[in-house]
Amino acid sequence: MARIVLSLLAVGLMIAADAPKSDKEALAGGWKVVACELENKLLPDSVFKELLYTFAADGKWKLEGGPGFPKAAGGTFEINPKASPKTIDMTPADGPYKGKTFQGIYQLEGDELKACFAFPGKDRPKTYLTQPESGLVLEFWRRAKK
Repeated sequence: MARIVLSLLAVGLMIAADAPKSDKEALAGGWKVVACELENKLLPDSVFKELLYTFAADGKWKLEGGPGFPKAAGGTFEINPKASPKTIDMTPADGPYKGKTFQGIYQLEGDELKACFAFPGKDRPKTYLTQPESGLVLEFWRRAKK
């Protein structure tokens, strides 16, 4: 009987260990930009190749490697993984957009993250498409290697 209980406990722990993380937990860590489109124009990788975003589980983000989007060193973020599409809002703590929220949508699949943001004053995007003069930026990120 004790073996059965221990076996069931071990199986339960393995299942719990493999339980999917929340999006906020899965987002935590470093992310490299691999492609960026601004208002339907693909930006050259020289603009973003040195950028490293780091998201923390406490809702803060920082940016290293250049001014990048949104031209700030860091700030706060909020996600709503229950929305459809899922939403992410980033608010810089410094720079020209200090205190202004970039409303976005995101898709997180393992080590790949896609996000589309609207510049402050523009409506939250509904799709991952940008158009000229839309005020939208689309970024593709890959989890940074440790």
